[in-house]
Amino acid sequence: MSEKIQFNFKETEPRSDTFMRRATHMLTVTNPKLFFVPDEEIVAGVKVVKHFKALAKASEGGNIQITQEEKEKILRGIELMNACTNDQGELVLKPLRMCGFVPINVPILCGMFLSPPTMFYTGLWQWINQSYNAGLNFGNKNSTCEYSTTDLLMGYGAASFSSIGMGLGLRKLTSGLTKGASGKKLFFLNFIVGAGASGTANFFNTMCMRYVEISKGITVYKDAETS
Repeated sequence: MSEKIQFNFKETEPRSDTFMRRATHMLTVTNPKLFFVPDEEIVAGVKVVKHFKALAKASEGGNIQITQEEKEKILRGIELMNACTNDQGELVLKPLRMCGFVPINVPILCGMFLSPPTMFYTGLWQWINQSYNAGLNFGNKNSTCEYSTTDLLMGYGAASFSSIGMGLGLRKLTSGLTKGASGKKLFFLNFIVGAGASGTANFFNTMCMRYVEISKGITVYKDAETS
């Protein structure tokens, strides 16, 4: 019989008091390997976590006695939930999962950096990039805040307009440099335009797509209710 150990779900809460801890947590959530985990395994992991959370909620102080094997299943389930589900434990559409950020962005970045340095391609890839980022923000939004169709359209419109505008503006400013550029120089200039526009637009994208949460607020729970 396996030896029992004491466990509390507070142990699994990510610490965010330093930049490195926040960065480490983000790298874990966006781990591209989790993008290829079957949905069946994710659903099973969610069931495990919810089962033991129910036991913890009914226990004193949220402490439960479990085996090491059960703890590993819980930790794996939490890892999958953070990367593949929303805050209710429901599967997010696969391309919009946090763990899909890297696999989906690779072809988008290739399009940005390798396409001809024209206004058309700059606008096209910025629109594709920000459309994906808008979907990512929407798929992982807080479920306690309701979004109307108008909220979504306004957020998406503002995000797309800012990214395309920034991309075209930078492309215009660097048009004299890219006119006769080729090879590494062209790649570098495309990188500057793409990264500059995307970095600025991603800020507006997040702000616009999550503005409803900022303005209306979200539900916050006490430790006793989530332990």
